[in-house]
Amino acid sequence: DYGNNGIAAFEEAAKQEGICIEYSEAIFKTDPQEQFLKTVEVIKKGTARVVLAFIALGDLVPLLKVIAQHNITGLQWVGSESWITSRSLAETKEFSFLSGALGFAIANASLEDLRQFLVNVHPDQEPNNELLKEFWETTFHGGCTGSEKLAELQNEYTDV
Repeated sequence: DYGNNGIAAFEEAAKQEGICIEYSEAIFKTDPQEQFLKTVEVIKKGTARVVLAFIALGDLVPLLKVIAQHNITGLQWVGSESWITSRSLAETKEFSFLSGALGFAIANASLEDLRQFLVNVHPDQEPNNELLKEFWETTFHGGCTGSEKLAELQNEYTDV
């Protein structure tokens, strides 16, 4: 939803400004390798020299690895706050093609009690919520016992 909602907002704003979007690809870290290869082919065949990646860091890294393997350079990358501010990404020599990437981030805001609300979410509270089950399995890498605690995590979900 992060990427889908973000890119939808960007596409609407771009349309109003007369900006042409050559292609739009959606990827997720659990996609098969073929999907990443398909996206790389779209990028390689495209005439656009600017790539806007409105995507979470964890979902982007598998694509970046394929791009590095194919030695794709000469693109201007524009990123959302999820990955453009990643120090580990910036320091990874394999991804040196991202040098000069531009990004945007929203200003920090403090929402009272947000963290407390987020870390108290649990599938037992909503047993019929398939999205919550999928989130839980992805977050805890499938090995779910029911005793997992979101409060013990340090990731983009708990970073309020």
